[in-house]
Amino acid sequence: MPDERTLQILEDVNWIHASVADINGRLRTVIIPSSSFKKDDIWENGIGLDGSSIDGFLRVENSDITGIPIKESLRKLPWTDGYDSAALLFLRTTDTKGGPYPTDPRNIASTIKKKAEGMGFNTIKMRIEMEFFALENRDDVYLEPETPAEYMLSPSKDGAFRFRDELSAHLIKMGYPIRYHHHENGWGQQEIEFGFMNGICDVADAAIVEKFASRFIAERHGLNVTYMPKPFGAQAGSGMHNHMYLSRDGGNAFWDAEDVHHLSQTGRYFMGGLLEHISYLAVITNPIINSYKRLHGGMEAPKFVAWGFGNRSALARIPGGEKKSTDIEVRNTDAAANPYLAFAGIVLAGLDGIKKKIDPGEPSTEDLGSLSPKELKQRGIKQLPENLAEAVDMADSDPLVKELLGESYDSYMERKRREWKAFMNTVTIWEKERYFDV
Repeated sequence: MPDERTLQILEDVNWIHASVADINGRLRTVIIPSSSFKKDDIWENGIGLDGSSIDGFLRVENSDITGIPIKESLRKLPWTDGYDSAALLFLRTTDTKGGPYPTDPRNIASTIKKKAEGMGFNTIKMRIEMEFFALENRDDVYLEPETPAEYMLSPSKDGAFRFRDELSAHLIKMGYPIRYHHHENGWGQQEIEFGFMNGICDVADAAIVEKFASRFIAERHGLNVTYMPKPFGAQAGSGMHNHMYLSRDGGNAFWDAEDVHHLSQTGRYFMGGLLEHISYLAVITNPIINSYKRLHGGMEAPKFVAWGFGNRSALARIPGGEKKSTDIEVRNTDAAANPYLAFAGIVLAGLDGIKKKIDPGEPSTEDLGSLSPKELKQRGIKQLPENLAEAVDMADSDPLVKELLGESYDSYMERKRREWKAFMNTVTIWEKERYFDV
């Protein structure tokens, strides 16, 4: 029987957006009258879905899957009202025998959570920074915004201030912890930063909901939003930074009061595993062709496989300023990634570091972007793949990527190979302008 909280939400809305995320991290939704959820059977028996029509799930010849509602994920969409009033509900998918369907990204993330628990870590604490551009909507032409390119722009000069205010207020009403929002470094670039949440799936849900909500709210303000990692060549790119630490016995396993930087040996080993595998995971954390224009386009893009204390030129860092708390910030991930897979891959890499006691080496204290290739080589600092094709090739050589994706591995990698081939078969305007009269 639905609990009191659930029944109250069902009374307040007409529709339930029952949703899963496909392999690309895009929301797939079936809209069901809320009255259907006032009975026990839908909560117990779930909703029949055609898996063959959801990217990355199933083939046509074996396409029947069941979506089991996750009661605690039910959240009213506060910007809807009247006949349109709705709530969002995530589903976990099962196969015809009732077991977790292995290619559902949510189920993959849940598997990594169980692995962490098996190593004695009862909670994975994570928070995210969502960066994106808000563009003026002029006859469906996406234009570079005219607002100043200033970090933490004053609301009096920030044309997207009220949009971010409304978006953040709605997310708070939905129960998500918002730390703050502000204008980012690029023209029209925005950031919404969340507080810590429990578990990979809860944080991945938040990332997907934020993207989903931002598009509805932007339309009210005459804006379009894009989470494309590098939509404008001359502007800073957008990332999806994630902060994390593992919890053991209710405490932060990365915190050490005796260490000068308050980083425990467990945290160091986690960092070691992250740096060991992150280049091979780039096909998941930075999954599209445009991702690599952000990574290799300068402007503090985190392409150097290194770590440091407060060093923003490194791929991973230990942020300062928090008392009695230590977390690792991973800076290369972008919002084109499937958040369930990206966050699960990062945690899996860190767990491998803890298991194998991988030392991360000395922290970087220099501006890595100012070093020459020779100086980087002397320091043993590598860079993330230059492009998607290189990322695919690298992933093939790391068993951890295959462990993460499981049965999804072959189809995911083939999808990325096709994407690169399609790009290489496309002749751009830039090429024609530069080489037409060669």
